Amino acid sequence: MSQKKNATRQVQQIENREELIKLAAYYRWKERGEQHGEDLNDWYEAEKSLGDWTAS
Repeated sequence: MSQKKNATRQVQQIENREELIKLAAYYRWKERGEQHGEDLNDWYEAEKSLGDWTAS
C-alpha cells in the first residue's frame, strides 16, 4: 500500500473513531438527563469505554 493511501486510511480511522466517541458521549449526556456542564467527562468516559475496540 502506498504511503498516501496508508495516510488517508489512518485519517479515516481517526475520523470514524471520533464520530463513535461523539455518539457515545451524546448518549451518556442523554442518559444523565441532558444536564449541561459535564461534557468533558462525557467525552472522556465515552473515549475510555470505546478505546479498547476502536484503537488500531
